[in-house]
Amino acid sequence: MDGGGDGVSEPLLAAALGPAVRLEASPTAHRRVVAARQLPPGTAVLRERPLAATAASTASCGRCLATPLQPQVTALRRCSACRAVAYCSVECQRADWAAGHRGACAALRRLAPAAAADASIVNQLLMLAAVVQALESDTDPHPALVGAESPYASLSPDSLRRAQCAAFRSLLSHTADMDALTRTHLSKAISLASGTPALPSAGEALEHLGRFRCNNFEIALPDDLAPVGEATLPLASLFNHSCWPNCVAIFDYPPLDLASAAGLGCLPPCVSIRTIRAVAPGEELCIAYMDAIHHREHRRSLLSSKYSFWCECPRCQAEKREPLVNGFSARDMPLSASEAESFGWSVFQWFKGHLSTACDEYDEMRRNMLAGTDKDPRGREEMAAYTSIAALQHSSRHFGDALDSQSWRPAARFGMHVLGVYLLVYPRFQPIASVHALQVAKALWNAGRAELASELLEIVVTSVRISHGETAGSGMLRESKALLEMAGEELGG
Repeated sequence: MDGGGDGVSEPLLAAALGPAVRLEASPTAHRRVVAARQLPPGTAVLRERPLAATAASTASCGRCLATPLQPQVTALRRCSACRAVAYCSVECQRADWAAGHRGACAALRRLAPAAAADASIVNQLLMLAAVVQALESDTDPHPALVGAESPYASLSPDSLRRAQCAAFRSLLSHTADMDALTRTHLSKAISLASGTPALPSAGEALEHLGRFRCNNFEIALPDDLAPVGEATLPLASLFNHSCWPNCVAIFDYPPLDLASAAGLGCLPPCVSIRTIRAVAPGEELCIAYMDAIHHREHRRSLLSSKYSFWCECPRCQAEKREPLVNGFSARDMPLSASEAESFGWSVFQWFKGHLSTACDEYDEMRRNMLAGTDKDPRGREEMAAYTSIAALQHSSRHFGDALDSQSWRPAARFGMHVLGVYLLVYPRFQPIASVHALQVAKALWNAGRAELASELLEIVVTSVRISHGETAGSGMLRESKALLEMAGEELGG
């Protein structure tokens, strides 16, 4: 995601990133973020409040992205002028009006019905207005929150905001790499923006939209990783991609008491970049820009089309010789429930036994498991039957159907297979594995298998403390600990 310097003050960006990391030149990506010291798993190296954020749809608040499923939200009401954005409270509507909706509202009212139904055009206009507002003010509108939200930065609130704005202006837009279809799609938003006084000219709008396209983050709630919106996070965008990352980006909400005291209503989620493995001094810190479960060529094609680079990370290099996952296996028959369950538990027990194994040793053992015992071709074929994308899709579908029908035993059996695949094809402590493990544990609990559920819950607690931290992972930790306590009482009785 990172672009060129373009006159950016590198010392300002370095100070904004904090003492755990440093920014340095990269021969392939212009800049890279590296560890300034030894970083154990679970280290928070950055926390950033969005420069701008938009909801994915009117099912979420346009300011804080909360939904009616959350306890603090009773209903969402649309903006009476444009009808394109909904809010959970008057406070959120007023705050969003000041943060940029004032500029977007006029353009949104001119949208034709067909364009108004296109959420991407609506979100492009909303993001343009919010970013333009932030770039023009160049000062932090909520300085009271910075001390609590950014303990890793030594800058004043206004300096931190200036660092964000400088970082945003330095990000590449890759407009020259856009295909005709992408340009045509963006032109609808550009046309509306250029006719609105509060929004940028056509040329500037194209540059901003290009930066959004290849730098913005999808906002996913920490408890279930469900996407609710999109955020412009210029400092987090300085972290480059790897298909086998040593860091994850986790979103969580800033303290509600501080926001309420400042009269701000709710605020959109902040991002934390956290290590999920030990990182040595000078080692680059990377996140994954996309779901890395796909096979190599699919990943590289998606990264090229959206981010304009062909990935040459260590995983992509290794998979030139041997794929980590396959689309299909030589075995055509789908897995039975017993086969799926047996595989999942065997991988889980292996994972549980190596929670403290050194990262490099753990990764080597994992690669050997995927390659088949002692490189035996028959072992490799057998493993492919369990870890292929086709097998994963089959079990995921059965798991979801069983959950919907509250058929807890089949849900637990197929869910264990999915968990086994996740533990093998994702880095250790990847959030998606923890979220899924909690779902399977609840299915086991409902199926009357408290002892087995406890085994999973203990791993969930350990993993979430590393990937999410105590704050972002508070919901999952509370739920897991409560179930563990009940299981202990039941088994002890």
